Amino acid sequence: MYLEHFGLKQHPFRIIPNQEFFYSGANRGAILDALAYAIASGEGIVKIVGEVGTGKTMLCRALESRLADNIDLLFLPIPSLPPEEVIRAISDELGLTHTAEQKSTQIIREMQNRLIEKHAQGRQVVLFIDEAQAMPLDSLEEIRLLSNLETSSSKLLQIVLFGQPELDQHIDKPQIRQLKERITHSFYLYPFNKKEIADYLAYRLGAAGYTGAPAFSPGAVSLIYRTSLGLVRRINILADKALLAGFADNVHSISAKQVKAAIRDSSYKRPSSSSYAKLALALLLVLGVSAALWAGRAWLPLSPTQPAKPPATTQPAQPLPAPAQTAPPPAPLAENTPPPEQPDKSPAPVQPTPVAPAQPAAASRQPQPVAAPPVAPAKEHVTLGSTPPNAHSPPPAQPEPTAPAREEAPPVPQDALQSRLDASREAIDKQNGASLTIQLMAVHPEAVENELARLQKLAQVGPEQLFIYSAMSNKRMLITIALGVYASATEARAALARLPAMYRQSQPVLRTFKSIGEGIRKTGE
Repeated sequence: MYLEHFGLKQHPFRIIPNQEFFYSGANRGAILDALAYAIASGEGIVKIVGEVGTGKTMLCRALESRLADNIDLLFLPIPSLPPEEVIRAISDELGLTHTAEQKSTQIIREMQNRLIEKHAQGRQVVLFIDEAQAMPLDSLEEIRLLSNLETSSSKLLQIVLFGQPELDQHIDKPQIRQLKERITHSFYLYPFNKKEIADYLAYRLGAAGYTGAPAFSPGAVSLIYRTSLGLVRRINILADKALLAGFADNVHSISAKQVKAAIRDSSYKRPSSSSYAKLALALLLVLGVSAALWAGRAWLPLSPTQPAKPPATTQPAQPLPAPAQTAPPPAPLAENTPPPEQPDKSPAPVQPTPVAPAQPAAASRQPQPVAAPPVAPAKEHVTLGSTPPNAHSPPPAQPEPTAPAREEAPPVPQDALQSRLDASREAIDKQNGASLTIQLMAVHPEAVENELARLQKLAQVGPEQLFIYSAMSNKRMLITIALGVYASATEARAALARLPAMYRQSQPVLRTFKSIGEGIRKTGE
């Protein structure tokens, strides 16, 4: 109805996932690239999580067009099936016929034979499961068993799970913990912020043929942002109705007036000023912690001097925020993780209370309340194994000679990984302390070898240019990976700019070898 009025060739804001309107901003393009890479690598299970209306289906459709011609896609459109029905549905997708009397074990054997045939033909089979949060736990476990179908060198079936946040809650349950261990890449779709909404509206209008000045005023964008909460589906519905209201008002610039009319015609309520202020504060707190996240690979945030709190779910890695800066706006590449809870603020510093001068070395590191030093609480460093300072609790008169029982952090594995860590530490100690390196990511120990091999291949660097060192986060060991030796910040930034986009999106930081060495020594104390 309003197409001619605004000079459009087609409707720009239909909620049908049309690939022509795929918006690569708001980290969607980076996640799409990382997803295509994860599937091409053919290892493990890939998971994509997003709230209702964040664009998972559009991402799925766009992913189909990015995959190589030798990939055969299977779809499980109805996930809420018992295990036996899931097996039969996937078998049907593979083109197999079976009788009602056949048992699941027989069907799985036939599926394996068919997958082996496709592998011999150079074909790769990928199974997409939409709305995976609706799958019963037994069916999710059956999916894990299917992921075990493999040859001596590769998986026969690659599995991609699309789901809402409830999927993470299911996967965290102990009875399917083995499925969680099979997930090698996790990606998260976050709602748009105000700037991303403005860019999104302009992009969709341009893709539909619009060539005029920005159609949505800043006030209209702000109102859509507050009402939609950044959810793509809501944005589309409100924008479509606002254009219709603009046509009815015979205007070519959409203002808050037309958006208000769209809100009245929808089921979304515009937040009041007071409620929006509270919502905005909560979102700022959450998004500040979840900044610089990257999909495709669950980057775990790690500051240059102290490990950060890990996410609620286990993932290979997350981005590294730059030191001494506030967290940037949300959502670099996922494998972004769900935002963790905000820590409580440290108590105000007070003058330290003297303690007995003689203390046993072993007891000095035991958990005990001590007074905070007269510096800003945010810059304090808590030695591994000790508890944070408590300015309100007096120190004990004298610690006991025998150390009280405390919960030990998991030991560093004494295997090939430990040998690599030792060799890397020696290499770090030999560097000029003022030299710089690029701190890229933090990963779980079991993912180190794969990440190092991937980095050497994609960044085209030798193993001598890679350094690893351990850090503790919530009593779990993480391995930080750094790249290169650079004499100046200019040289390091130039090398950073040459890195593949998937690494730049994780927001790496520059660090001196001196600070890294000090951090290693403090962690080892």
